[in-house]
Amino acid sequence: TESSERAPLYNNLGNARRDQFHHSRDLGSLNAAIAAYEPGLQLTPAQSPEYPSRQNNLAAALKQRFGITGDEADRTTAQTLFLQAITQGLEMAPEAVLLAARSWGDWATEQAAWEEAATAYRYGLQGIEQLFRAQVLRQSKETWLRESQGMAAQAAYALAQVGDLAGAVEALEQGLARLLS
Repeated sequence: TESSERAPLYNNLGNARRDQFHHSRDLGSLNAAIAAYEPGLQLTPAQSPEYPSRQNNLAAALKQRFGITGDEADRTTAQTLFLQAITQGLEMAPEAVLLAARSWGDWATEQAAWEEAATAYRYGLQGIEQLFRAQVLRQSKETWLRESQGMAAQAAYALAQVGDLAGAVEALEQGLARLLS
């Protein structure tokens, strides 16, 4: 439909305004990015492979605004969107899983929210595994290995922080096995 055709335009506008924020640190630019991402997400069909990526974009912008304003509504919405991007991404867009899991996990780690970080990184490891298995060419596998570099160690650290030592060792072993394969 015509409205779903406008979704990429809103998303691109959000990306441009977020880039502008990165350069200017002007909260107005970040608010404009969020204001563009929201209709872009609403106009994207939930079954579209772009949907998890757009959820991640909005979540990342809300995460940034929370860091400036401390608005708990932004934090809660960002966490929900990250989780939705990850769970839906596992079904249709594992590359979005990797991006959302890293962003959410790193954010939770900064706040010492270890359960949240462990959850995010566990999902990230699942997404990496899906991406890695789907690649036929060695060069493609190497690309995803670079993109996922360090996530197994981050997952292991978060899992150790919540007392899941067996899970921490498993995360490290999974990362090593992927490198060796």
